Amino acid sequence: MEYIGSKMELMVEGESRSGEGQWSGRSGTNHIVNFQSNDVLMPGQLVHVIIQEACLHSLRGILLPAMNV
Repeated sequence: MEYIGSKMELMVEGESRSGEGQWSGRSGTNHIVNFQSNDVLMPGQLVHVIIQEACLHSLRGILLPAMNV
């Protein structure tokens, strides 16, 4: 898929349904992106991820450290 390997800015929506450090956010193009973070994130916070996988209804990414944006 065209998104794999790309960097995206997301607005954090909250912890994902699976929990356990999994978070969910939305891109500016309204894609749902799930990612792992042990940090405490706040809904509405902007973060950056690299997309690794495209699933049926969402994308999966890796959270980038704030200094690498």
